[in-house]
Amino acid sequence: MQRIMHMLVWLCLLPALVGSPAWSRELTQEQVDTIGKSPWLNSALADIYFLFNRGDTAPLRKALALLPVREQEAAKLRLVEYAATLPSLTEPQQQWLTILTKEHPQFTVQQRGSDYVFSMQAFNYSMLARGVLLSHEQAQKRQQAIADFNEGRTTLAAWLKVSPERYFVRRDILIEHGDQLTDATIKRLVAEFGENYRRLLWLPDNAIIAYLAQRTDDPGLHALLWRRKTDAFSIDELERLAGRGLDDYATQQLMAATENPSLKLSAYQYLARLHPMPPVVESFLLVKLNEIEDGQLVANQLVAQGYRGWVSELVLSELSPIRMRHLQRALAATP
Repeated sequence: MQRIMHMLVWLCLLPALVGSPAWSRELTQEQVDTIGKSPWLNSALADIYFLFNRGDTAPLRKALALLPVREQEAAKLRLVEYAATLPSLTEPQQQWLTILTKEHPQFTVQQRGSDYVFSMQAFNYSMLARGVLLSHEQAQKRQQAIADFNEGRTTLAAWLKVSPERYFVRRDILIEHGDQLTDATIKRLVAEFGENYRRLLWLPDNAIIAYLAQRTDDPGLHALLWRRKTDAFSIDELERLAGRGLDDYATQQLMAATENPSLKLSAYQYLARLHPMPPVVESFLLVKLNEIEDGQLVANQLVAQGYRGWVSELVLSELSPIRMRHLQRALAATP
């Protein structure tokens, strides 16, 4: 035993006594690349992946131990990278990754720039394993949240009653994975807003309101969205509705959105782009043309969006001085 200890001490001291030994813990990037192409490594990876998929921890450990030390380190990194591609992790797989998080990678590699040099882990499987486990944990929480909603174990109000930092995480989970919510669940979430859509004690932000409105075509939710302060979510929802063209519901919401001072210009623009213009929109815009505040906006958009001929006809038959002035100014401003 004492002889072995002496040998280990000698191997540890050897890098300091010799310039560039084979067992140096400091690797060049070229060496790292070469290890990644090692025949030992690539021939062993298929078996290593197979054992990991089966959750056979003991045989997996033996398979890794058969590799040279550097290839072992590279194999652990490749295994963790493989684990990151799996849709889910079994309990034995999580246990193996947990073991790797507690290990300390043995080799470093220098990164050089024009005026800096620093060392980093050559095979940083430990940190990556922590990231994979964290990602898996978050995925499980997302799945559980969706299941809780679908099975009626939670409400929108209760789930969003958290700190601001956690609120945005939960909001994004609901929107990004909302396609997994059943129609009955969506209906239940909308019902939480109450008959008048004014449950202000817990009212979520525009992102959730816009998402639920998009899923349901609920006029109350859209009306609520147009009443609230404009942000990227309400703007995007208005644009999405405009993309539905001559759809009756979308057209009604574009007209309703003109009541929002920050959305009215875009809403009038989208309405004026409708070709052919639905009679209900034509009647709506004719009324708006007679308004002091919005009339000029409407006239300008009609001319800009290809209705110059119609505006010219209106001028010839117009009796309202307010509407006449808006129409004439729009024609004069656009040759």
